[in-house]
Amino acid sequence: MYDGAFRETRIRSTQFTILIAVAKSQPSSISKLASILLIDSTTLTRTLAKLQKQGLLTVSKRAERRQRFVNLTDAGVKALEESLPGWRVAHERFVKTVGADFWLGFRRELERLAHVAVDLDATDGESNLNPGSRHSIPAATKT
Repeated sequence: MYDGAFRETRIRSTQFTILIAVAKSQPSSISKLASILLIDSTTLTRTLAKLQKQGLLTVSKRAERRQRFVNLTDAGVKALEESLPGWRVAHERFVKTVGADFWLGFRRELERLAHVAVDLDATDGESNLNPGSRHSIPAATKT
């Protein structure tokens, strides 16, 4: 559905998400972007290379602490400007179909689960979450 909204542009929905994250945090290190997007740096680096090849962003050479920074190019800004109206229409259709209350609750749960996954990854599978923390999974849903 979202890819269909971008049919007239030169980007896909996954690329749109990355371009939005870059636009909101630029200049941003690749590790910071990976953390924001909850994807590993290697996967993100491959996708950034494709976006760079399309001329939508720049990736700096390694700077201090071996970090590289990402910025949108003018073409990247234009691609977002062209894509945003289609995304809004598709998203409005999606929310209307599933219901706003359902969507907001579902999004909250996805964000919570993403934090749980990050916490678990950071502790190598050993959760140090307190049972009452905002990240804990209710006992009835644990497997």
